[in-house]
Amino acid sequence: MPTEKGSPPLIDGRRAIAGYRCEGGLSTCGEISKFKIEGVKKMRARKSETIKQKTIIELNSLGIYREEFATLIDVYAELVEQYQLMKKEISIAAYSNRSPAVISLENLRKDILQYSAQLGLTPSGYRKIIGDSLQKPKRSKLEDALNDLG
Repeated sequence: MPTEKGSPPLIDGRRAIAGYRCEGGLSTCGEISKFKIEGVKKMRARKSETIKQKTIIELNSLGIYREEFATLIDVYAELVEQYQLMKKEISIAAYSNRSPAVISLENLRKDILQYSAQLGLTPSGYRKIIGDSLQKPKRSKLEDALNDLG
């Protein structure tokens, strides 16, 4: 049976999803495609979870992890994952031509840097979170005078 131009081929009387071939143990093309798509989603979820767990470990090692950061960490992990995926896809030629993909990649990098600072994963962000504990407490003249007396 001929297929329309641009449409996926017929396999076992069903249209195949682009990029997936019917092979192996599952009975219909739709089941295989569903299986592979779910596998890709799980793989992406695992990668995002790995980034999230590493971020939590880094925050714990700095002593600044808080439960309240969970949503921010989720967004940060997804941004880092998107950045890594886009970086793999962009060719060297695209960098020299400043293609829209490169501009998107640069925007992701800036967003990641902002989230990193908010989480305290950059030196300036860390100083903002820790705040005055890194500096020696300033003593007032009254405290100095009382210490001198006694």
